[in-house]
Amino acid sequence: MKTIEVEAFVNNEGQLTVQVPSNLKEGQYHAVLIIEEPKNENQ
Repeated sequence: MKTIEVEAFVNNEGQLTVQVPSNLKEGQYHAVLIIEEPKNENQ
């Protein structure tokens, strides 16, 4: 098991896009996501 931290983008259709490190082998993985709310820039 590995822990990686990446930036993610969710579009208005609910699709998640992430860029993973290039040393991660191609294949299917089981992933657990922890979603942090975007920071409010006014605070």
